[in-house]
Amino acid sequence: IKSVIIKRLPEKELHSKFLEQYSLFKTETKMYADILSEMEYLMLEKGDMDEKLWPDYVGHKAYDTIIFNDLREMNYNVVDRIEMLDKPHGYLAIRSLARFHAMSVIMRKRGIINPADFEPMFFASNTKATNRLIKGGVRQLSRVMKESWGPEWLEIAERIANAEATCCDKLEELRQVDEDRLNVLNHGDFWTSNILFKYSPCSGHDYPIGIRFVDFQMCHWNSYAFDVIHLLYVSLKSELRRCQFEKLIEAYHQSLLYTFKFYNYESEKIPSLQDVFDEVRKKSFFAFICLAALMPVTVAPATATVALDIEKLMVEGDDVIGQNPVIYSYDEYKRNVTL
Repeated sequence: IKSVIIKRLPEKELHSKFLEQYSLFKTETKMYADILSEMEYLMLEKGDMDEKLWPDYVGHKAYDTIIFNDLREMNYNVVDRIEMLDKPHGYLAIRSLARFHAMSVIMRKRGIINPADFEPMFFASNTKATNRLIKGGVRQLSRVMKESWGPEWLEIAERIANAEATCCDKLEELRQVDEDRLNVLNHGDFWTSNILFKYSPCSGHDYPIGIRFVDFQMCHWNSYAFDVIHLLYVSLKSELRRCQFEKLIEAYHQSLLYTFKFYNYESEKIPSLQDVFDEVRKKSFFAFICLAALMPVTVAPATATVALDIEKLMVEGDDVIGQNPVIYSYDEYKRNVTL
């Protein structure tokens, strides 16, 4: 390893407190030091010649520093988060996600993963910070839509406003783990800037040939549908999601089955294709939350304007919203929601 990335707790007190309060840094440390290293042993044991889906772990200092290799040295790069993922990138991402999910199930069977070691799904944890993030996003969307999107949006803006009061309770209901269905270790924050791609020298950046995931702070044990929805509604181009939704789900399912078969894993909980469609539909309210509270931040232009002020999520106040209202008026966001 020639170059490394050193990831430390931020110096700002409230930002650091945010990460510590929700055990985000501790979770990522555990992922690199324990879980991902065991997944590498699994790959070696079974002769899996595909590339691993994460960086090389170098070391850590509990629980404020993690060191891993610089993926840029291996020609991995992120896609422009505003442009979002096109068809080649989207399909590689969702197939690789299924592979990661399947491997986590095998780790669970071997006792390497204990679901109790992970916090509940962050975005549905119904805490002060997540309430402000989720409810604040819904409230900000309804306000800006009502004020500046035009009269044709007034009815929808009102419906969104009415959803604010119960949205976090609905998410908390959705995140209850159903032990009768297949559950996996979710990445938890599976969006464009946490997915790096490698390219063939002959194809430019049009056709990725490799993929790595980073930022394992929000991993949680739950339905695979949460990661799938997060990817589809926060990272993929909206026209791709709408036109090829079924094929994308099929690609996820095929990769899931292939990985289970490769590792000789059998279980009655392995879902059929229809099971996957049903599970994604069952969790569809999370898709609305992704569009209302998360995507506006991820596609906001890189200007002097702060899209999301994390410190505001930690301060006291009844009407504190972390999302900047201007991000809901950008044409790119409106196009992704309305196309």
